[in-house]
Amino acid sequence: DWSPVLKFRNDPQDNWEIAVFGDSISHGGGHISYGPADHEFSWLSYLDFPAINLSMSGDTSVTMLERFEADVLPFHPRYLLILNGTNSLRAGVSAAEVIADLEELKARCLANGIRPIFLTLPPINPENIARAFDEPTADDWQTQFSLVNAFLRTEVHIDVHSPPIPCCRRNWLWTDCTRT
Repeated sequence: DWSPVLKFRNDPQDNWEIAVFGDSISHGGGHISYGPADHEFSWLSYLDFPAINLSMSGDTSVTMLERFEADVLPFHPRYLLILNGTNSLRAGVSAAEVIADLEELKARCLANGIRPIFLTLPPINPENIARAFDEPTADDWQTQFSLVNAFLRTEVHIDVHSPPIPCCRRNWLWTDCTRT
């Protein structure tokens, strides 16, 4: 059974408070693994506030810069959640190049009255990527991800790289208690 055909409208005049800009991680997992309609696989579905998803599977730090003006500015978001760099780093682009693109993205946001909020890059699984997409991952991806994440942690950011580790003796995070 198919649902009835409905029109989908994102009117740039809607003036969204929050927009999300990223690659397949933000788009919903990519068109091969999961689509944006599979809400349980989209981290946006867990937000407790409305946000428009301006992400595109396969985006690199360069392609996100290329489409920023056409795909972000018409929506006039006040805040832009940015998860960017995974595909570039996987393909062997250096952390320095990705960081330069992130800095340019931040400058474009600020020049247009948008407050950028970066998300750190979560770890990836190169074996699964190779199996699903038949694409290799750069050998030094972990080092390059670490360098980009170190930069992102100096910016306004949300750290999604590592989940908090609960303390085994208390209902606290390890950062809140001392190890004995």
